[in-house]
Amino acid sequence: MSGWNDRPSSIWRMSSQLSRRRWLFCGLVVLVIFLVTHPASIYTTNHSPNVTAEPKTKAKWDVPPTLQKLKQWERDLPQHNLDLPFPEGKDGRYVKFSNQVKQLGWNNAFNEILMNTHLAYESKRAYVFQPFVWKEEHYPWPPQVYRNNESLPHTPLNAIISGPSAGGSWDVGDDAPRSISEEWFDVVCPRKERRIINTREVKPIIGWADGIDIFNHWKKILLDAPERCIEIEPEHYQKDFYPQTFDLWLWGNTRILSLWPTFSQSPTSRLLEPSPIVVSAVERNAYLFNPRGPRSKHPVSRSPYDRMLAIHARRGDFKEACLHLAKWNSTFYSWNLLEELPDSFTPPPGGKQGENTPENIEKYMKHCLPQFDDIVAKVRDSRYDYLRQSKTGHKTLDVLFLLTNAKGEWLEQLKATLREDGWYTIVTSRDLELDQEQTEVNMSVDMEIARRAAVFVGNGWSSFTMAMDYDRKSNVSSFYGGRKGSLDALNADFPATTTAGRPRDDASSFYNPERGPRNSLDPLNGPRTSTAGYNRGSFFHAGREEPLKGGSDEDEEAGNRVGEAIWDVYADFNNTGPRYSSAFGQPEKGYQQLPPSTPKQEDDNTGASTVEMVTVPALGPEWGRSEMRDMTKAGRRERKADARREKFVAWKRGERGICGKYFTRRTLVITVFCLCAIVAIILGFTIPRVPAFSFDNDAPLQPANGDWNNSVPTYFNRAPANFSFPAFASLQVNTDNNYVPIHFKSLKASVYDLQTARLVGVGDWGSHTLPAKSFPDILVPLNFTYVASNSSDQTWMNWYNACKSRTLFANGQREPLKFRLVLDMSILGLPTSHQTSTQVSDASCPIELDPQHS
Repeated sequence: MSGWNDRPSSIWRMSSQLSRRRWLFCGLVVLVIFLVTHPASIYTTNHSPNVTAEPKTKAKWDVPPTLQKLKQWERDLPQHNLDLPFPEGKDGRYVKFSNQVKQLGWNNAFNEILMNTHLAYESKRAYVFQPFVWKEEHYPWPPQVYRNNESLPHTPLNAIISGPSAGGSWDVGDDAPRSISEEWFDVVCPRKERRIINTREVKPIIGWADGIDIFNHWKKILLDAPERCIEIEPEHYQKDFYPQTFDLWLWGNTRILSLWPTFSQSPTSRLLEPSPIVVSAVERNAYLFNPRGPRSKHPVSRSPYDRMLAIHARRGDFKEACLHLAKWNSTFYSWNLLEELPDSFTPPPGGKQGENTPENIEKYMKHCLPQFDDIVAKVRDSRYDYLRQSKTGHKTLDVLFLLTNAKGEWLEQLKATLREDGWYTIVTSRDLELDQEQTEVNMSVDMEIARRAAVFVGNGWSSFTMAMDYDRKSNVSSFYGGRKGSLDALNADFPATTTAGRPRDDASSFYNPERGPRNSLDPLNGPRTSTAGYNRGSFFHAGREEPLKGGSDEDEEAGNRVGEAIWDVYADFNNTGPRYSSAFGQPEKGYQQLPPSTPKQEDDNTGASTVEMVTVPALGPEWGRSEMRDMTKAGRRERKADARREKFVAWKRGERGICGKYFTRRTLVITVFCLCAIVAIILGFTIPRVPAFSFDNDAPLQPANGDWNNSVPTYFNRAPANFSFPAFASLQVNTDNNYVPIHFKSLKASVYDLQTARLVGVGDWGSHTLPAKSFPDILVPLNFTYVASNSSDQTWMNWYNACKSRTLFANGQREPLKFRLVLDMSILGLPTSHQTSTQVSDASCPIELDPQHS
């Protein structure tokens, strides 16, 4: 077909022929080669450079930092010394919380680390700190480059924070033991010297008690325990999904607030600091926040942090979290529930657990995931309130820090709108320049910058915002929510009593704080009862509730029966018990004692009918200890284990097979290798490869026809300036690298003006299947739509001039269209979506306007 590229050289093809003898060796090589998905490319006959899909990496560094020096520094902490005097060293008292949350966001873990440290301090024990275990999707690097081939990424705690929780010193004169590392705990507290406390032994007792009561109960257990070393282990997740000492049900409920007065003033809180890595990142990026606006008319602080408003605007993945919170009618999280904070949120009535009304969900989304206009309005209101409360009037806010995971056009438009409001210095999380170590702890870098800001606007359901509320030194902390008073709760004294209004609910879940205590159903012993704690239906009861026998012992009862003989268990073996039979001429009836045995008389011809009874010794002395052991279940298990071990050793030596003489070690290795090679070859032929695309160089854009032509209106207007028309992108797909048909789950196109980079068209080819080893032609429908502010808009003019009538040009040649086409494709059999793009600078407009349309 004229106009198409023929066999482009950029497409890799495997042409080498493999001999029969090399199949086994090359099988695994084929797997590696075929599993590498070739990037898609778009090319034209004018030999424009191919633009390939770029991997979506989270960090610009190829591998994470080793952090070996920091790990060694933790090992060399001065408290890691067995010879230190009490309360440290080999005689010290320690507690390790093995039930700490793992594989969640940093601030969820941060919550618990601080409260567990506070509990250990009050219990006069050294806290055992552990590395932070990441949730894989949050870690900046992919699994194949994890340090030391870790199954889950770990970061030393001292890379994120400093202070007593991470092994730092307490106040001068405070003799509390310093925190130790998990590694040193294994040295100073060997497993055999630890007392293990499972949370199922404690949590059912305290149930839904107030936070301070839960704290004091654990404190008493740790104080009263005589053991030096205590390790708290979690209940099985199927019986307690949140087995932490201070679990989610507490952090998400007003019950946590009773801990605020003591915790906020504790040395755990007061001495907390960012790590040196975090501080270095903040100082490295401090120049970004230098005010760039005009000079203030009155004296103001030179520090950019005194002039900064930081706002937490999480996007993307947080939408699902907000919908989940709305579905369960959740309150704010942890310290975000403090009554004195400027903003609050009262869950609206209606709905039920797991479901909510559309109206309520809309209210939640407005506060939890505010839209563009809501964010702009919140920033305006927060600055106005802050400046209005200034006593001297010599304050200003002109530096804005956006803590966000958003990117692209939405973020750029937000920054442009905020600049119009007088924010001359705007910095986002993505603007920070971080090295490898700083990238590892980037979430704490954001936190430290926001902590120093004069004003912080957060999200009441976010653990990040909760951590900021706890640790901030600023004057105002605000949420997306209904405005209350302007008191700064974080720097004011905690009130002695709760203000009147919403009733306190200590028994309910934080998912629905307005309802009363939950009803508990005991399916075994009765109907629903109203309780506020754990019950028979909410936790596993490991032991029996009453003894197998009654309140007294059978032997005691027998001894109390006057005139009745006591049963002698050894009577049958030593011939001292009662006789059971009157056989052999014995005249006695019923039970009777047998006479002592006498020596056998030689040559006794008396013919007496007496029966000689032989004394049999007791069973025990006739059996050795090892024989008695072999009769037990444990002994039988050991014999079976020994037999299996001997068979395994013989199999390793090649002396036997798994099934008798079959499947020896050599045979099994060859069989497994052959199976792996076969699987590799099958996967190599069946896993799809990303195809390549090429444009029709003669007509990249084709006029629309059929239903598609009727579905999109065609017009070019000057007032208001806009245009709309349908068209097709004429593409050829190269599936020569595929051995099975390739199925597109979706193929979406986006068209951008090459000069202004504005989006002017979109398209969706939908779900289609293309044959393998072929070059099929496809037409991707495109909807070109653009709205401008006026007809002088450069994008509008570019497309209007290219689509005007040829009669308006002296040579009959219209101006070419210049655009960039981006394809996003999702292919069945590939785990991720792929993107590719190219530029076209000489396309002809698929429509032609009327000559009178000028």
